[in-house]
Amino acid sequence: MSGGGCVTDGHQYVQYQATLSTTNNEVTPVLNDVTVNYPQYSQTGSLISSAYNSESDANIIGGLIWTEDATLPSGASVTLSVRTAASSAGLSSASWSTGITSATTGCSKGSPPVVTCSATAIPAALKDGSGDQWFQYRVTLSGGGANTPTVDDIKVIY
Repeated sequence: MSGGGCVTDGHQYVQYQATLSTTNNEVTPVLNDVTVNYPQYSQTGSLISSAYNSESDANIIGGLIWTEDATLPSGASVTLSVRTAASSAGLSSASWSTGITSATTGCSKGSPPVVTCSATAIPAALKDGSGDQWFQYRVTLSGGGANTPTVDDIKVIY
């Protein structure tokens, strides 16, 4: 920006310039405060969990539970994906499952706003008891920029 450019996607900093002047030489201009309002958030963001060891290849994922907004903001969504592997090293190359939402078959959203997904919502490859000892989940929050959903308490059920 110091070269006169403007802020674009991907930039993380704001630079400003304040020019203080006066025609009265007996008064020193003072800048007391600067406020920068930024009413937009990133439209999509993801969080990937730590790797979890279920202690056995034969373990199968039986469900997912999470808490989300009672009513998602307009244009917002919450999507969970899961991946499994026989070892922690294998997770990085494992494929993520198809996204699971509160509208996925086998999932329901109750009150309080807890989403409960049964084994029906879990892809077959993640519950075949073969090479499923280690797992991770990824939660993706999407919104229109001003309306960001919130998620708490993600649980993977075995």
